[in-house]
Amino acid sequence: MKAAVYCRVSTLEQAEQGYSLIAQQEKLEAYAKGMGYSIFNVYVDDGFSGKNLQRPAVTKLISDVKKGLINIVLIYKLDRLSRKVKDVLELVELFEQYNVSLFSLSENLDLSSPFGRAALKMSATFSELERETIVERMKMGKAQRAKSGKAMNHHHLPIGYDYDYKNDKFIPNPTEKEQVLKIFELYLQGWSISKISKFMNENYTNRYSSYNSRTAVSKVLANPFCCGYFYFGGEMHHATNIEPIIDYETWLRAETIRVKNKQSLRRVSSPYLLTGLIKCGICGRPYCAKKYSREGKLKNGQHKTYLHYSYGCTARVKFEKQYHEHKCTNDLLAMEQLNNLVIESVKNFKFTKAKQKDLTSKNSTIADIEAEIETLKGKTDKFINLYISDLITKDKLESTLKTINKEIAEKEKKKEILKQSAKNKEPELDIKQINEQINNFDTLTHLEKRHLLKNLIDSVVVYPGDVQVNFKA
Repeated sequence: MKAAVYCRVSTLEQAEQGYSLIAQQEKLEAYAKGMGYSIFNVYVDDGFSGKNLQRPAVTKLISDVKKGLINIVLIYKLDRLSRKVKDVLELVELFEQYNVSLFSLSENLDLSSPFGRAALKMSATFSELERETIVERMKMGKAQRAKSGKAMNHHHLPIGYDYDYKNDKFIPNPTEKEQVLKIFELYLQGWSISKISKFMNENYTNRYSSYNSRTAVSKVLANPFCCGYFYFGGEMHHATNIEPIIDYETWLRAETIRVKNKQSLRRVSSPYLLTGLIKCGICGRPYCAKKYSREGKLKNGQHKTYLHYSYGCTARVKFEKQYHEHKCTNDLLAMEQLNNLVIESVKNFKFTKAKQKDLTSKNSTIADIEAEIETLKGKTDKFINLYISDLITKDKLESTLKTINKEIAEKEKKKEILKQSAKNKEPELDIKQINEQINNFDTLTHLEKRHLLKNLIDSVVVYPGDVQVNFKA
């Protein structure tokens, strides 16, 4: 009879319970010899958890069972196969399908009898319970470790650090420490992350190869690990086992600038004036913005990339052909061409009677609140700059920002209530004011133009060779 010996151990189990691979294999081979079995193969999963069957040796074992190469599978203990009842029962059913027996040395289970099957289910159930208990205990252990100031993450070290296993301590890597210091130095001098990334990529390499992307530099700047802190459970903890490369004040100054720059990027508006207003006259789907590039050649022989901004039906420019065979054939229109056409229609339209649900400029109370919010945001920038210039302390900055953010949140809440009320009342537009904005359209900011068009136009319908502008008034 051909026997397959299966052994599995996770690092934790080997350390705590002595389930060494060698011990399992020796006992199973001895049992096979005593029973007169010939060992077809020994399948070993070293360092794999029993939470599922996604293990290389189990996959190979199942494959050989299906090929008819094995008559019996020998395991040291049922939980070596899996700690989930469902997985164990599925494997037993699979083995039976191919006339393969399963024998557990520790439990001495006979699966040919009803009692043996019941014992199998009970044993597998307790194995699953034991695994869940271990997982819960590990979570509690990690949480307790974090509370005591012990940082983890030694399996994926951040740039700048090595891990001293003997003393459970993170120590600066001499080569990469210089790189971390350089990144913070350049960033606090006003360099952009892209510029720093290019400089670092040309002059340094790290354990993860290079700095050929903004992400590598951003991770260094955003991670408080380098100043002796770490994140766990959404909170930042002061570490007792991290030797800082920079001080906390330096990291906080860089982080303040990084967050401020990130928020500024989010406020950049789309270059497309008509986003959300255009509809296809053929299929009814919305039009979307699309940017195309074309390579050209100058008279001096140099190559140049030309960018073209357009609007096109989503069924034409976004849908994949293999999923949507009947793509829309409606016109693609140059952004500037369609913008000018719609703007000209707006300029030629004189309002005499109108109603509008959500024109913010009509509601002076909402406008006042928005102005107050912008003023508070200006104060935020002011105090951040004061801190960066070392004119106020960190505690003063944090307490001030907390107060300002609370005021902003209250005003935002009040604004939303007023907006909802304004929608329900459908206030009439100030016709004179609207006509003044139209007459002075070219002097409005890009954002003001977008707001005005959104509030005046119901839809811009594109037909082949024609465009129809439908006003709300």
